[in-house]
Amino acid sequence: MVANSANASEKQGVLTLNAATEQAVQNNPDLAHMRARAQAMAAIPSQVSTLPDPEVSFNARNLPIDTLNTGQEDMTLIGPGISQQLPFPGKLALRGQTAEFEAAAALQNVIEARLWLISNAKQIWWRIFFLDQAMLIVKNNQTLLNQFVQVARTKYEVGEGLQQDVLLAQVELSNLLDQILILQGARRNARAQINALLDKPANAPVILPQQVDEQLPAILPENMLYKLAKNSRALLAAKHESINAAQSRLDLARKDYYPDFKFGASYGFRGDRPAGGDRPDLLTLNMSMNIPIFLDRKQAKAIDQRNSELMQQKYKLQDE
Repeated sequence: MVANSANASEKQGVLTLNAATEQAVQNNPDLAHMRARAQAMAAIPSQVSTLPDPEVSFNARNLPIDTLNTGQEDMTLIGPGISQQLPFPGKLALRGQTAEFEAAAALQNVIEARLWLISNAKQIWWRIFFLDQAMLIVKNNQTLLNQFVQVARTKYEVGEGLQQDVLLAQVELSNLLDQILILQGARRNARAQINALLDKPANAPVILPQQVDEQLPAILPENMLYKLAKNSRALLAAKHESINAAQSRLDLARKDYYPDFKFGASYGFRGDRPAGGDRPDLLTLNMSMNIPIFLDRKQAKAIDQRNSELMQQKYKLQDE
């Protein structure tokens, strides 16, 4: 059977199989939400792997409060300062690496959702096509059976037939009416399902072509299907990326045993002495670091948490 072209069908309001899958990919809100999430996560790695912003300050030290005279005391310093926090080496790289793995997992989830959407749209489309063809066959049978009822009734009226033939034909006709009602209900459900995938109202009309030209693909052997799924399935790739992200978070938790540093410098301007004479300006340098002293209650617990999260992701992969 040869179908009309997709463009002609779309102009007539007919939903072809290709049009159904294209509209599902373009309009489905769940897929759009997952795309937006993946795009947002792709912007995270550069943020978390970059040094914190430096801090600029302005200091007025040892200023006498009685006169506020900057030249009264030798220790009075007025000037700018700058400081920069430096995480322990390797922490920034691990944070960026974790975010990259998470972004890759989100992208694989988008691919998986897109493939699932296309598959689901195709299955529902073919179900509607089957229901349309089934109703057409039942209606044709109904027409033939109506003719048979008329023939049986005519023969009975002229004494050449049996009444039970008429009754049996009417019973079969009633069964066909029941089949029509069942098929119509199933089609309404399928129509609502495909409209949901296409982001359309549930009761929007869905008109399919009466004939299609479809070549079924060759079915691969079972072992090749398993191998193809293991190597190419986006869902499994997403789980692998999640495992990598969990491993990076565990490595980062181990890095938290080491301190972070903060370096700063400030310049102090000093005014002339009241009695005369210059005073040299002063430069102040400082370095500070945090001291991880609550190891058992904080860092060790964080490592236990990340270990459990890593095992959780591995079990998820095994489950899939």
